[in-house]
Amino acid sequence: MVLPGSASPGILSDVGHPDIVEKLRAQIVELIKKSNRGISFGKFMELALYHPHLGYYSVPRRIGKQGDFFTSVSVGPCFGMLLARQIRQIWENLGCPADFSIAEQGAHDGQLADDILSALQDLGLDLDYAIIEPKPAYRKLQAERLGARLRQHPVKLEELKAKHGVLIGNELLDAFPVDRYRFSDGTWQELRVVVDDAGNLAESTFELEGNPPIAFPDEVEDGFTTEFCPGIEPWVAELDQAFETGVVILLDYGLLADEFFDSGRKDGTLRCYREHQSPDSPFEAIGETDLTAQVNFSQVIDCAERQGFKALGLTDQSRFLTGVAADWLREIDGSPPTSLVRQFQTLTHPGTMGQVFQTLVLGKNVPNLRLDGLTFAR
Repeated sequence: MVLPGSASPGILSDVGHPDIVEKLRAQIVELIKKSNRGISFGKFMELALYHPHLGYYSVPRRIGKQGDFFTSVSVGPCFGMLLARQIRQIWENLGCPADFSIAEQGAHDGQLADDILSALQDLGLDLDYAIIEPKPAYRKLQAERLGARLRQHPVKLEELKAKHGVLIGNELLDAFPVDRYRFSDGTWQELRVVVDDAGNLAESTFELEGNPPIAFPDEVEDGFTTEFCPGIEPWVAELDQAFETGVVILLDYGLLADEFFDSGRKDGTLRCYREHQSPDSPFEAIGETDLTAQVNFSQVIDCAERQGFKALGLTDQSRFLTGVAADWLREIDGSPPTSLVRQFQTLTHPGTMGQVFQTLVLGKNVPNLRLDGLTFAR
């Protein structure tokens, strides 16, 4: 959720509340002092983003020019319109089942759901829509925006009642907390959060308690830093409970496993965003700064396949949306450019969003399923 870039009515920014920052920092410091190894970076990130009252996502945030980050949804309704077309194709290829649900996780204020449902209505379809949302403030906004069109509003994935379906995760996984690791003195060590001699929060290396979480290379540049997301595997296990047959579409910043260890990423992929700026330290304005890290799509695929899913394809957003849009573009060929066309150009342009975002499509019990979005996949 990090590209610089209109805000939705009723969304709070909560910028400029030093009391929130200090309260959250004090709680983190208290937790650190209870251990001689500090706390994992993942624990720090979990508190900074998801503390129920003080974390960054404890209140809905503005998205767009007046917020901290810019997303594909912020560009306009074109993104939802194209996803609706891909969902229609999946529904048709599954035999147009009556017990079919579209589910979304990480839905923020419900704008993408609104765009998808409006586009489906234009296509003559009335499909069940569910948003999985545990946070009360977001549930309220979503219910207000969507009303009766929101057929299900479960707190957890496992509560979703659908035999067949599609799950959408747009910039969902990049906000999962990550642990941090550094290669130092010929071995991998864990970067943990401590209080330094000056009383400031800082990272410090500690010996691993066991092996690295996945197959890190045996030799990289000294000081090389990377991340690992421990929440992917349990999330995939929950995902398996969502429906019996269906497709998962994940759109996010991300890399394959070996790409994380390219020399150009020696400082890791963790990024901080606040008012479209990138602070150097994650310890600035804790609770008011968004923290994000690249998704390891190899890890997601591995966990998903062990759970019984099949990786149907991985491609960048430009290729995915272009494949979905092919029929629509032929329909409007020769017409003057519209706002939707301009939005499509922004979503697919390689210099803006087209190659920054990747799209991973997973299938569950859907052999030989054809998807327009994977027409140009690698």
